[in-house]
Amino acid sequence: MDVFEPLLSGSAPVSGAPAMAEWTRTGTADDTLATTGYQLSDFTGYDFGKDTRFTVFGQTVAGNGTYLDADIQRLDGDLAAITLDDGLPEWSASMVWPGNNDGYGRAVMVNTADAWWVGPDHATGGD
Repeated sequence: MDVFEPLLSGSAPVSGAPAMAEWTRTGTADDTLATTGYQLSDFTGYDFGKDTRFTVFGQTVAGNGTYLDADIQRLDGDLAAITLDDGLPEWSASMVWPGNNDGYGRAVMVNTADAWWVGPDHATGGD
């Protein structure tokens, strides 16, 4: 199993921090992800997006934990296309934090297991 140990603050995002609503669930270094969000920038008009950033954490073994900013390919209101930095560990799970001048929002996960079917029986605690 890969090592995955990001530094987390445990505090809730501040008011005005951006949030991601939907995003491409798989991607590795140098892949472009599509995302929708809320409050991606504090600015409007010509300055829209100048404070927007997406910070990504990836790790596969002890010692290669990496924080890098994604390149923003396109930012249009609540829509963004971001490219993961090619310096991220290959095939790592990634945490992506959206940020603006107010701070960072909650992280979302990319490249993690996603249960699509559990059944046909009903699941109970511990299953």
